[in-house]
Amino acid sequence: MDKLELIVFSGVSGAGKTTSLSALEERGYATIMDLPGELIPGLVALMKEHPKVYGKTAISVPIVAIKEAVEEIRKDEAVSLTSIGLLASREELRKRYRLTRHSHPLEAKGLDLEECLDLDEKAWNDARPSFDAVVDTTSLTAGELKQRIAMLTDEQGPTILFESFGYQYGLPLDADVILDCRAVKNPYWIKELRSQSGLDEPVREYIEKDPLAEKFMAMALEVASVSFDSALKEGRNLVVFALGCSGGQHRSVYFASRLAREFKRGRSRSFHREEKRHGHYGS
Repeated sequence: MDKLELIVFSGVSGAGKTTSLSALEERGYATIMDLPGELIPGLVALMKEHPKVYGKTAISVPIVAIKEAVEEIRKDEAVSLTSIGLLASREELRKRYRLTRHSHPLEAKGLDLEECLDLDEKAWNDARPSFDAVVDTTSLTAGELKQRIAMLTDEQGPTILFESFGYQYGLPLDADVILDCRAVKNPYWIKELRSQSGLDEPVREYIEKDPLAEKFMAMALEVASVSFDSALKEGRNLVVFALGCSGGQHRSVYFASRLAREFKRGRSRSFHREEKRHGHYGS
């Protein structure tokens, strides 16, 4: 008998739980928002009783309840559980609350936003070991977040996502692997190339003239293969392979897009985190 499938989202408030549930609802999952942890046993019983309706269910639970919820669900061998943690940078969370004019749920207890974010951060640190996968939603649009959730829950096997980023804007918080491209010559210092990206032919030609570029590429492909093997062994559906340079516009974009083309195992995609900062990247 096939196992019942339960996907549990949790994370800091404002990080995208509603959007994530919506992504799975669109794929035929029954969804429940903010289910209290003490109702988990009842949900599992309902899934067993009505597998045609609730055999594929996705829920969100408060971050303070995720550890106990995961422990409870994993006691039942009839259920296949995937727990996904959602987070975003504090700066981004402030902006989301300001733009939407929504209040943080904890503000109803008389706390200000910064105090709420402090408590969320502490709860996240406590909850982190309970997650099978983590998604950093800081730079993702709602559509991009839905795509990321689809990759994480796809039953056809692992996807490897080659993500470019700029070190000056911080590390990706959900990366499984991070490689530093900054040893390769930087096109930024060539005036004619400064406004272009690693997808533009003149930038590609400049980077490929550096002998270190091919050495880096060979190393990255080898590391990607090891990471992909690990994902297969552990049953994970997504590997986030991050490549960083100074600004996330030239070298990291070049290597992320090239790796997505040349990595021949499973499915590969590229994502350029800083594209919104620099404007639409080239071809």
